[in-house]
Amino acid sequence: MALLREGGTRLYLPPTTVQHGPARRAPVFYNPGMAVDRDLEVALGLAWKAEGRRLRRVWEMTAATGVRGLRFLNETGLPAEMVLTE
Repeated sequence: MALLREGGTRLYLPPTTVQHGPARRAPVFYNPGMAVDRDLEVALGLAWKAEGRRLRRVWEMTAATGVRGLRFLNETGLPAEMVLTE
């Protein structure tokens, strides 16, 4: 497993996972080029939390490795429940 750090989250992924663009034979897909997009989602979640809003459930329908959902949970403390599906 390869240790990657994105934002405030540590990720352990198979070494062949890190790719720029989807591959048909990869067991898991992780696109490092989308890190800025995930940073923005975390920032939005933190702003939402600062306003006193709460999220009870989140469903991420295109999770692949689940990095977006894992970062959101880890770095915002929101929501109470998250479902990640591929």
